[in-house]
Amino acid sequence: MTRPWLRPVVVAGVLALAAVAVRADLPDEPPAVDQPDEFQAMGGPIGLGFRVRQQVSAERVQVGEPFTLTIRVTAEQGKLRRPRLWELESYQKLEKQKLLKVERSDRSKPTWEAPDRTIDPKTWEFDYTLTPQRAGELHLPQLYFPFWSPAGYQGTYAAGVPLTESTPESCSTSNGPSRVVNTWRPSPVTSSTRGSCTQCRK
Repeated sequence: MTRPWLRPVVVAGVLALAAVAVRADLPDEPPAVDQPDEFQAMGGPIGLGFRVRQQVSAERVQVGEPFTLTIRVTAEQGKLRRPRLWELESYQKLEKQKLLKVERSDRSKPTWEAPDRTIDPKTWEFDYTLTPQRAGELHLPQLYFPFWSPAGYQGTYAAGVPLTESTPESCSTSNGPSRVVNTWRPSPVTSSTRGSCTQCRK
C-alpha cells in the first residue's frame, strides 16, 4: 500500500502539484497473545498484500512415491520465515491417520528459514516433500495464511476452490496408485469420477 503525498513542483515558473509515492513502513512485531492458530506455523508473516498459491508436481503417484508441494507467497511488502507445514493441524491429522507423510526441514541448519526460490523481490517459493501412505484419493488441506498488518491480523486462503473431503481409507489397498487432488485450483474430479471403488462414489 502506498501513501500519495502532494508536493509542490515549480516547472518553468509555473506552480504545479505532483503525487509522490511513499512506502508504508512494515508494522511492528505482533503481540504475543491472541495470535491465530496458524500464524507461527506459517512463518509469522508481517506486511501488506499477501497472496498465496499452491501446486503439486504430480497428480497421480504410487503409494510411497514422494511428490513436491510448492507454496508460492507474494506480498506488496512483507517478510516471513519458511512456513512449517508439518505443524499445521490439518497436516498433522493426515499423518496421524497414516494417509500422508510430510518431510520436515532440518532446523539445525541456519538456512532453514530461507526460501527455495526467490522469483522476484516480492515473491518466494517453498518446496515440501509429501509421500502418500495409502492408495485412493488424497485431498490436500486448504491452506489458510494469516499475517500481521497495520490493521492487525488479517488472512487469506491459497488460491483455489475447496473440495469436499473424500474417504481414501475406504479405497485402501496394499499397493496401488494414489490420486492427489489439488485444492489450489478447480478440480475436474466430480461425484461420478471420485474414485475407483463404489465406496468413494458418494
